[in-house]
Amino acid sequence: LRSIVGMGFHVDIINRDWTCIDWTRYSTLLVIDPEQKLHAQEIQSIVQASKSWGLNIFTMMEWWSADVMKAVHFKDDNTDQEWFPPVGGSNIPSFNHLFENWGIQLGEGVVSGDAVVGSDRLNLDSAALIRSVKSGWLWKAELKDQTMGTEHFYYDGMVERRRHESSTFQG
Repeated sequence: LRSIVGMGFHVDIINRDWTCIDWTRYSTLLVIDPEQKLHAQEIQSIVQASKSWGLNIFTMMEWWSADVMKAVHFKDDNTDQEWFPPVGGSNIPSFNHLFENWGIQLGEGVVSGDAVVGSDRLNLDSAALIRSVKSGWLWKAELKDQTMGTEHFYYDGMVERRRHESSTFQG
C-alpha cells in the first residue's frame, strides 16, 4: 500500500459492513486475500456502485479447496481438539457470488508458478484458478496444481497432465 499512497493515491482500509460505504467517493475497490463472507446486501451494494458510478474491482486471492482444508486439520495441543480451517486461503465461494455478476468464476484448487504481465514476472505461491470468464483480460501462465499433490499444469485455459516435472509444455 505504501507504493500506491506514494504515487499520490488515497487508500482507506474498510473493516466494516460494505453496505455502509459511500462508493461514489471511490474509483477502485482493492480486495486483497479476503477471508470474510460477503452478504447479499454487500454484493448488491458493490454491483450497484460498479454499474452506476463505475467502481472498479481489483482482487488478489489465494486458493480455496475443500480437500486441502480437510487435509490440513490438526490437533490443538492447548484445547486437545481437532482444528479445521473455516476457509481456504481466501473465501472464494463467497466472492464467486459477487463475480458472477460479470460472468467470472474462480475455481477450486491450489496452483503455483510464474505469470508474466508485460515485462513483469509475478510469482504465485498459492493462488486460485479462473474457472470461467465471459469477457475481460486474461494473461497466460504456466501453473502447477498443488492440490493434494496432483501434477496438472495450466496454460492459457488448456490442461496437460505431465508425467515428468522436467518436461516442457509448448502452447
